[in-house]
Amino acid sequence: MNILLAALAVLSYFTAALPRGQNLHTVRHSVEGKTGDHHELEAGQSIDQIIYQARKDGQSNAGVNKKAAEDLEMEASGEVVLSELDIMYTKEEYDRLQQNELPLESRQANRRHDKNLRTALREKRAATNVEHKYWPDAVIPYVIDEDAVFTTIETDEFNAALADYTKYTCIQWRPKTASDAQYISIEDRSGCWSYIGKQNFESAQPLSLAPRCRSVSSLV
Repeated sequence: MNILLAALAVLSYFTAALPRGQNLHTVRHSVEGKTGDHHELEAGQSIDQIIYQARKDGQSNAGVNKKAAEDLEMEASGEVVLSELDIMYTKEEYDRLQQNELPLESRQANRRHDKNLRTALREKRAATNVEHKYWPDAVIPYVIDEDAVFTTIETDEFNAALADYTKYTCIQWRPKTASDAQYISIEDRSGCWSYIGKQNFESAQPLSLAPRCRSVSSLV
């Protein structure tokens, strides 16, 4: 699964309307008549490999990256659970998933660590009443944290990815304004991950986007 549908899983509830078996990357390439394996990136690595390496980087950098250290402490304490390296759950959310709230086939897939779990979860989300997770009017305010230093190329790639979402989905990302009480904070934390849907955090909702995950190929 690509970063902006998984690590940027804030979009997961909206993109459930995409054709089954497709994500934004495949839809965009189909529309534009492009070909190629969307799972393989320019460097020859799969998205899963990039996410894995970004996680390893986050663990290695915890000594100098306070936010990465904070994530690891929260995971160790059970306050949050990182699933498949790119989806972060609060303990409450994760407990609900484990308490038979997924269909049987999804629970079986989870026990087997089956790669089809992502599809099962997506179908479950699409069939569940989760309006409280929606971003109002499908608009997601965001800000890039000052500690997440983006190069000019990374900024261009990030903006191009957001433009794709605006073009091919009902989602609109826009810079945060002073009136936005809830918004996404793009940060360099412990890898490449996101919470699912809008969380009712009192402060900014973090979305971790490590440098390895900032290409358009990774993001869409």
